Amino acid sequence: MECLRGFEVPQPDKEMDHEEQLGESPGGDGGGGGDGATWTDADNWDLDSGSPGAADQAWFTGAATIAAGIPASVNRIITGTGAVSIAAGMSFPYVPSPNTAGGLTVGTGGASFTGLLSFPNGNAYINAAGNLTCNDLSWGNTATITQTGGQFDINTFRLPGNSGSLFDIQAWQFAASKPVTIGNPGTPTTNLRFVGTPIFQSGHRPNWTFSSGTTSGVKVNLNGQTLFGNVLQLEQTSASGRYTYLTNDAGSATVDVNSVVIGVGSPESYLDLDNTTVHVRGSGTAWDNRSTANTAFNVTDNTTVNVHASCNLDTGSRNLGTGGFINNFAFGNLTLKSGVKATITGNANLATGENDALYVNGSLALEDGSELAMDSREAYVNGPLTVGNSPGTATVSGGNLTLTDNASFVVEVNGLTAGSQYDQLIVSGGNITLAGDLVVQPGPFTANAWDVVYLISNTSGTTSGVFQYADDTFVDVFAGKRWFITYDADLDNLLLSGGNDVALYAVPEPAAAATLLLGGLALLRRRARK
Repeated sequence: MECLRGFEVPQPDKEMDHEEQLGESPGGDGGGGGDGATWTDADNWDLDSGSPGAADQAWFTGAATIAAGIPASVNRIITGTGAVSIAAGMSFPYVPSPNTAGGLTVGTGGASFTGLLSFPNGNAYINAAGNLTCNDLSWGNTATITQTGGQFDINTFRLPGNSGSLFDIQAWQFAASKPVTIGNPGTPTTNLRFVGTPIFQSGHRPNWTFSSGTTSGVKVNLNGQTLFGNVLQLEQTSASGRYTYLTNDAGSATVDVNSVVIGVGSPESYLDLDNTTVHVRGSGTAWDNRSTANTAFNVTDNTTVNVHASCNLDTGSRNLGTGGFINNFAFGNLTLKSGVKATITGNANLATGENDALYVNGSLALEDGSELAMDSREAYVNGPLTVGNSPGTATVSGGNLTLTDNASFVVEVNGLTAGSQYDQLIVSGGNITLAGDLVVQPGPFTANAWDVVYLISNTSGTTSGVFQYADDTFVDVFAGKRWFITYDADLDNLLLSGGNDVALYAVPEPAAAATLLLGGLALLRRRARK
């Protein structure tokens, strides 16, 4: 690095001597001693305009306030320890002759622009050691943006599109004074890769928009990093445009946003997240799926979506039975946090009758007090279904819940009180179809003969199917008793028959006595289910 009046200047793209790099002062020494009011104040800047079309370079060693009227030939600015304020935007183009890259070097004093900063073509650079403030930064190439200090304070941060070249999203620091939107223009095919996690002051959440063009696409690889923001939007500029991809090709990634919007302005966007933890924290339609490309949607490979606030989930899944857990807008693992009510809504871009299902290929975790409201739709679970927070209760309402042969219902039983001592699933206004395994996780307590725990309370619909245990058969020994299962218990009347609830009941030892008692009990049971 060559030292210029007390601060460092990055080496240019080709070897230059001192005069060629800095230019000759038109009348001053660049010492920062002038009033800084105009671009012709030689005490604050320097130009090299010795030949037509040549790139000029301006630098500021002290504080300066510069009005509009930047010479068109200027394509490099360097600032130092003083704050520099420029009442205009600026373009930093690459000038082929001489071979000069446009660039901005911000010293520790910082630099502020009131308009657009544009870096339209190859080899342009930003090297920031202090704060950089502007309304709009448009990055049209894949050269490096380096931040060694300070913060970016930018309304719109436009990432590049550059014919398939790779651009790295780094661990930039952002101030919270502007509602920054970060995205790409959606014109040339672009590959974006996170190599760090951008940090936003005071928990500020930016908007992220990734957009493909009419004849080009964009692929964004989380690369094991964290995307933190407000709205994450995948869009296309036209219905006939190319796809927008959001992927994670390496490591364990995190997406932490208020809402996700998929497929804006077009029928197809690719959401293909492996080994990713997704946090959705907003209300309203927090998961807004407008895509019709069910084969392009895949969050089923070790990816968990956590819903932190009551909201609508527009799943978009086609209601084609239980056979489409991979290419059917399926979730890998879905968790509703405590107290959350998540309402399943349809996808208006899909044909009527094919937009009303929620598919969970892995675990569906309904934490304590949560509710999955299906709004007359279907839900299919192909993995573990859990309730509560060790233990607790949760509700599935307004639709039909189906557990597949690969599913399981995992319950904790630490006593006889629902919610505080054992898990209970409440089914309200819909039916439940059982299959797969019942997994009981007992805790230390002592039970009495004929004690009952009501694992599923079905308030009005039908209960069909069974777990791996047939009706009135032995399940396990715990709490000092042998426990059997019934699928037609009646919680309202505290009976073991005549209803549509699923319960475990304790019988005394020895097994022979239990068998005799069950034989008599079987004569009294009614098999009708509501």
